[in-house]
Amino acid sequence: MTTYTADMTEREIGEFLAEAEGTGMLGFGGENPYVIPMGCIYRRGNVLIGLITKPYGRKMECLEKNPKVCYTFCRTRAQTNLKKPCTTVVIEGVLDKVTDREYYGLGPARPEVYEKFGMVLNRLVPDKVSGRRCTQKPCELIAARAKARAAKKAEAART
Repeated sequence: MTTYTADMTEREIGEFLAEAEGTGMLGFGGENPYVIPMGCIYRRGNVLIGLITKPYGRKMECLEKNPKVCYTFCRTRAQTNLKKPCTTVVIEGVLDKVTDREYYGLGPARPEVYEKFGMVLNRLVPDKVSGRRCTQKPCELIAARAKARAAKKAEAART
């Protein structure tokens, strides 16, 4: 069977997470699995996720029943203007409340944010981390054609 993806190294995963922008998906296990879009930041080799806990809702119920989560962050080729391959990183682990914000270069906690929203910053403590990137040749060809079309348009605009 032909595969069009390759495993990423630990270094590649770290580089990907350091430059990652946008939203990933945070999944909670259990009898009724639950997935929500969730932004993250990557600091000092750690994925940090802020959870709004007010009003008390389903995500907090899920965490109380089972603290294990799965965070998936994807980047499509289109998001990079066809410059980088489709990439996915999956991190399985548990969320641990961050108590030393300064260690991550985040400055002091803001009690007014916690009081209003119940914002709690968590570090994703990984049990398992994996990453895959696309190696599919058709994607490379599409990217090359798009680059050629863009160059042709730019040339036409100059003349």
